[in-house]
Amino acid sequence: MHYKSVRALLFCGFLGLIAVLMAACGLQTTGETGAALLSATAQMPFVNTSQSCPAQGQGRAAVMPAFPHPQHQSVVYLRHQNAAEILSSYDPLTGNKRDLLTIPDDIYNVEAHVSPDGHWVTIVRTAPQGQHPAIQLIRVDGKYIQTLYCSPTAEGLSGALLSPDQRYLVFNEGKGQSMPGDALKLLDMKTGKVQTILSSLQPGYPGMASSQQASVKSSAPVSYHLLQGGMRYASLSMPHPGQPPVTEYIPLKWASNSSVYMLGMPVIPGSGAVPHQLYQLLDIKKPVTQQSTDVKSITAPLKQDGCQSYDITPDHQKLICSAYPMFGGDPTLPGVNVEPISGGSLQSIFTAPTGSQVYARAPRAQTILFIVNTIPTHVARLYSINANGTGLKLLASANASEYYYASYGNLTDLNSYLPWTNVSHDGKHYAILEGSGSGATLTSTLIIGNVNGGAPTTVSTIHSGSIVGWTAA
Repeated sequence: MHYKSVRALLFCGFLGLIAVLMAACGLQTTGETGAALLSATAQMPFVNTSQSCPAQGQGRAAVMPAFPHPQHQSVVYLRHQNAAEILSSYDPLTGNKRDLLTIPDDIYNVEAHVSPDGHWVTIVRTAPQGQHPAIQLIRVDGKYIQTLYCSPTAEGLSGALLSPDQRYLVFNEGKGQSMPGDALKLLDMKTGKVQTILSSLQPGYPGMASSQQASVKSSAPVSYHLLQGGMRYASLSMPHPGQPPVTEYIPLKWASNSSVYMLGMPVIPGSGAVPHQLYQLLDIKKPVTQQSTDVKSITAPLKQDGCQSYDITPDHQKLICSAYPMFGGDPTLPGVNVEPISGGSLQSIFTAPTGSQVYARAPRAQTILFIVNTIPTHVARLYSINANGTGLKLLASANASEYYYASYGNLTDLNSYLPWTNVSHDGKHYAILEGSGSGATLTSTLIIGNVNGGAPTTVSTIHSGSIVGWTAA
């Protein structure tokens, strides 16, 4: 009996060893023991991440483990509370709200975007006292917070967007109005290498058109009052003759894994930014010495007719123009206009009431969502329409100061241009903000609704909040 017990024990130990070896080699075992072994080996070990700044001028490779299980589509948003910005999520299926990250001492100065796969959020933080502006990454379950890059300047970073394959992160590093120099940079997410692809300090920097330079020499100040969609400025006056503007190129969205659409905003020293144009960086792999031939103007050759904001359909075929008057006496009719990106003329597909401001976005190739804020009556409406002008549908309406897509207060409102910011990845739901009050009393209400119609759901009232985007399953 003793001999048989020892032999049985040895035989069971041998079977256990075989199961372990099979699991390590990727072979399939059977039975509950084998399933448990496979389950244990399938779980990825936790990897430590760093929130400290990399060495000056250098980046850090991203740690991006996959989700261990499916998730619901949720809306990620920023809300301001107690001198901090809080990154939160809301699950429409369960109604659960969750705080993912608290960012102290960054009032109104946090920019965030959901990644193309819907599983990560990039965060751009301005510099608290004595620190550097930083780009961070966090998974949408609140794990793996990490710092990828810190700017050595005290001015700031913006437009940090992941490429469709999530290999590269493009961003603008601005020197501000007090110092010359503006750069577009690229971070390799696998290696952490950072390179400059556009620099205003290099010969051949594009965007210094003679018409822009001539406008600076005008002695008569021109006032612009622009409220949203990448062009929000207040009481902006052009200066007297002096230094020509330096064009800042802010990433808008990726055209492909190697090409980027950008907002080009000439910055006047001492005055700020003037109305932007739309450009395309043709090849991110070209060295900075070839930048003069690597930037293509999208909007300059086109007849724009009062466009205050642009978008490009995800199939890269159409330019969407949001038109409305900029100032008193401007004859521009408020509405939504569409034009082939290859050229042609704008075709009006919707005309809004007089006194309205219009902001259109194209989350799908043939679908446009647009907001109409009728200022005199304080009525805000959200519509959907096909790109050919058919299928107009009213989705939401409120007696409110306005509807808007992104944060009330960000200069460029870049959050709202990514297709999955306001419309879920499956195309079934939208998310917008409803503004009430003004100035210090302004509050934002997060609203979620069905793209096919029906009463929307009021999720949360937040002060000075912004929609970051929809996560994916």
